[in-house]
Amino acid sequence: STAKARDVLSEYASDSKSFTKGKAIVATIDGEDYTHWQGFVVNILKGLGYITINLGNGASAKDVVRSVKNEGPDILGITPPSTSLIPEFNAVSSISSKGKIKKVIDNLSDKGYRDDVTILIGGNIPAIHSAADVGVDYCCENMLKTVELLRELACSSNKFFPGAFTVNSV
Repeated sequence: STAKARDVLSEYASDSKSFTKGKAIVATIDGEDYTHWQGFVVNILKGLGYITINLGNGASAKDVVRSVKNEGPDILGITPPSTSLIPEFNAVSSISSKGKIKKVIDNLSDKGYRDDVTILIGGNIPAIHSAADVGVDYCCENMLKTVELLRELACSSNKFFPGAFTVNSV
């Protein structure tokens, strides 16, 4: 895989950071259950060359803000627990997740970290109609859109070979 190749090459580089695109943090907020989007995004980001920090399940707004402050990521990926993604099963959880995501973004803004990170949320969260609803940069409604977005972000911020890659519009 790309991630394994990057890891092998970085062992032989004098400065392994030169092989990275940047840093990313991924978290599932206030949930007990793991989401497929979270694991998927972690693997894709690693494959694209990002140093990836997975806060796992049950991350609070405070956890996320502290990690953004301490790590200075380029990308922050947030997803609610799986139960909030299925309106037939838990519409109330979807509304609650919207509020929790908004709380994370508001806390980042209050502390002055919001403008320094690109934020995407994963999953088709019924209570969120657009990125502007909660103050994030991107809503990834499915995995295909997530892959396209992450590829675009990685190519547009290519630190290893600036200008070497372009993203084609479809």
